Amino acid sequence: MLTLLVYIDHKYNITINNYIDVSHQISAILDIEDSITVIYNLEISSLGIELLLFIISAHYKRFISKEVNLTLKIKMHNCH
Repeated sequence: MLTLLVYIDHKYNITINNYIDVSHQISAILDIEDSITVIYNLEISSLGIELLLFIISAHYKRFISKEVNLTLKIKMHNCH
């Protein structure tokens, strides 16, 4: 099954209503255009650390000097 993944961003916080609005708008366009001929899932997401925050400089700059919490998925050895 195909997944159509759309990332949204906003200069302020993204709310659940933003996700809902974008999902409804894109769904309506896709239904009218009928350009995807296979079964698919539409997923709406937002930018996050897992999307290489350091490469997306405009997004990164918003968080300079902010405190963050990190959770590692694997144990790091020999780190001080």
